[in-house]
Amino acid sequence: MGKRKLHNLSYYQCDWTGFPMRKSNCYMPDFRDGHLFKRGHYCNWEAVVAHARHMYEVDKSLEDSDLDKILVHVKNITGVVEDKETCDTLYNYADLDHFGGNITYEDWHMVSCKTTEQVIAIKVCIDGTVKQLDMEPFDGTFDYSDYIWTATEAIHCNIDKSKIARVVTARKVKGSTHGVDIYGAHYDEELGHDKTLFNATASNHAKTNIYGDALYVLKTRENSYVPRDRAIDFTLEMYNELFGKKRKKEASTAAALTTTQYAQAKNEMQASLTDYEARASSSAVTPQELVAGAKMPAPIGRELAVLAEHLGQERPLPSFPLAVQAAAAPIATCS
Repeated sequence: MGKRKLHNLSYYQCDWTGFPMRKSNCYMPDFRDGHLFKRGHYCNWEAVVAHARHMYEVDKSLEDSDLDKILVHVKNITGVVEDKETCDTLYNYADLDHFGGNITYEDWHMVSCKTTEQVIAIKVCIDGTVKQLDMEPFDGTFDYSDYIWTATEAIHCNIDKSKIARVVTARKVKGSTHGVDIYGAHYDEELGHDKTLFNATASNHAKTNIYGDALYVLKTRENSYVPRDRAIDFTLEMYNELFGKKRKKEASTAAALTTTQYAQAKNEMQASLTDYEARASSSAVTPQELVAGAKMPAPIGRELAVLAEHLGQERPLPSFPLAVQAAAAPIATCS
């Protein structure tokens, strides 16, 4: 359906649901030409999978391999993959109210966010102990406070679930597409919490005071026509990589040389260098022996005079008169 303009404002329409959207949001990955091409505009990734399933089952325009590539691509973004047999019926466009069904704009988002999959999360206890746990959704959603409530019984009588706060950390996974949310109880003077329940580890990670145990949940920050996040597996290995202290490189364990060993090694190196220098200089000769240079004859006066004139000096006059040779007189002959 593409980009449209109305009342001097541009907006997009989802190619599966027809919902109006301020941004393009998601796309249909197309690998049929051997490269990834981003086709169309979709309200969320559930709509992408539903349309792909429809193209495969009804339109017969996708092969098995094409559908598999689309599902894998979506899984790399969202962390989950829809069942080939159910995604079309769960998110069918015909069920929407503007197509004659009874599902509204808001209902679609609620159905899209529901999940039946178990998710791994991390619990950081007051004493710094880190545990991995499994979270089970109830009626399609997770109640994160339930997973830290049992470990904070010491403050159970002084706090209600509304005091369990969510803190979005600055720690990112896979660039900016995933992030970790930390859930924990905030201290309140009126509630009279025991300050010994201060969770130093979680407070340091969350950059705010957290009391009792804290729950770490990895979520996607994926594009959607309505803001949403999706909880995915956050294992102990991932926690250690993201929040664990970086170990310094271990110092070399090689044993040092003793005084005797050092003296022996020094003598061996000195002997080796002396031998090398002797072999390198065995064929050396002096410059005089290598090239016999010819002696330069002393310059004569005529050459010096020419050089002086060349340097701009006048030729010097002689200090005595030049002798003039008289012309020879003709010899008289007898007649």
